[in-house]
Parts: sequence; C-alpha cells; structure tokens
Amino acid sequence: MNSTADPVPPTHDHAADSPLDELLSQHQTTLREQFPLPDLEQLARQASERKRQREKRRAGSALLVLAMMATGLWYWNPAWRHETISTTAHTQQRLTLFDGSVATLDRNTRLSATWRLRSRDIQLEQGRAYFDVSHSAWRPFQVQAGTVQVRVLGTRFAVEHEPDALVVTVEQGRVQVRDQAHQPTVNHILQADERLQVDAAGVGPIETVQADTLLAWQRGQLLINDLPLEQAVHQLQAYLPQTLRVSDPALAQRRVSAVFQLAALDQLPTLLPKVWSVELQQQADGSLLLLPAKK
Repeated sequence: MNSTADPVPPTHDHAADSPLDELLSQHQTTLREQFPLPDLEQLARQASERKRQREKRRAGSALLVLAMMATGLWYWNPAWRHETISTTAHTQQRLTLFDGSVATLDRNTRLSATWRLRSRDIQLEQGRAYFDVSHSAWRPFQVQAGTVQVRVLGTRFAVEHEPDALVVTVEQGRVQVRDQAHQPTVNHILQADERLQVDAAGVGPIETVQADTLLAWQRGQLLINDLPLEQAVHQLQAYLPQTLRVSDPALAQRRVSAVFQLAALDQLPTLLPKVWSVELQQQADGSLLLLPAKK
C-alpha cells in the first residue's frame, strides 16, 4: 500500500548565516536607536512645503514684475485714444467727449483730444471752446493753447485762443493757469466769474467779470452790455464774413448794449441801424462802415 509523506517544512540553516548577519541580528535594537529609519510622511510634508515656498516665491516675483510694469505705465502715461474736432466759419458744435465731458466749439475752432492713462489732454489750436468737465479724481483735464496750460480744478470754463492773445474765463469752479513762456513756475488760480488774459507781454491781472454774459456765445447768443461801440464791433466781427469799421472817433466811444442771436447775424445790416441808431455804408472793398444816423 502506497502512502504519501507529509511535506517537510523548510529549515533555516544557521550555519549558513554570515558572522555579519549574526552581529546585526544581535544588535538590531541598538542600531534602530542609533540610526532610525526616516519618517516618510514627514519627508513628504517637507517636500510639499518646499514646493509651496517655491511657488510662492515665483508668484511674488510675478507680482513684482507686474507692479513694476504698472508703475512704468503710470509714469509713462501712454495715450490710448485720440480725436480731432473742428468747426467751420458758419457753424458751432456741441458734443460729448469720450470721457463724458461736454465741449461747445465756437465758429472757426479746431482742437484735438488725447485720452491718456492718467490724464485728459486737450490741444486748442485756434478759436474758442467752452468745457463742462466730468469729474475724475485721478485723471486731470488739461487744455494746452499755445504756451498756456489750463488745468481744471472745477467744472465749467472757456478758453479763447486768438492770434495775439489767449483768454481764460471761469463760469463755475476753479482752474489753474500757467504761462509756460513767461512764468513757467507760476500758477494762477481763477475762480467763478474771473477772467485772465495772456498775450505777448505776459500774464495780465485777474479780472472780475460776468461770465454768464461773456460766455453767452455757447448758448447761441452774443450779449453786449454797456461797451464802447468799437469793442462791440470787435465782438461782432468774429461772426461776420465782411469787415465792420467805425471811422468816427466819437461814435466809436458811444456805449451800446444789445442781445444778438448768432444764427440771425446775416440780418445785421438791417438790425444795427435799429438797435444802435447808426447807418451802414457799403464800401468798394465789401466792408461796412458805421456812421452816425442822420437826424
């Protein structure tokens, strides 16, 4: 009868162990105390912290670069929009600018507007313009006319750029005027109902005026209030194709007042004799000569 023997478990041959193995086995506890195995979880946490610190430094560097770029742009003050506006000899124009400010341009006026990162710059090349400025605490509104710079500290004002002079009139708020040719470091502050003229001689005195009267042109009217006739004719001349002249010295000093609608100034030859008791005489060169009315 055949039988199957049970399997014999393997035996460890201690004789085969090396002396080094026996020595390590005997001092295993001591070795663990002297050379502990690393904590793998702690190593993983340390590696994660080092990675987080590297990412934080990279993010900080990126923010620093962005801050430096933003600072550079702020001081550079780059322009991002430009527009040019002009009127003809027979039209006025009222429009809302890109920043929400309202500008009224008189006849024969040309200006350009440059919108920058931290400023709103207007270049008045000729004519006169009235501005109702929208508020911006960090983007000042500035008008350059020739060598004169007007910086807005308030709301409503007008700048008149003539060939021989520049006039700033404030209706509401305040403006700062600087003549860069004669007094580049001096700022003149104008308030409501004040006017300042700058010409070849430099900056004149600040005058108290009725701004509402002087700026009636932007409402389509010309208000003449108790002026010598020669000054009234000078104001009218800006709106007429023909030249007006006063040859009589006494008539030139006669004080006159009137309200004219600018849209109806083509009827002036009919209006003036009725309003100021004068006669208009057509000259060979096309000009109109004002004479005292015959009694």
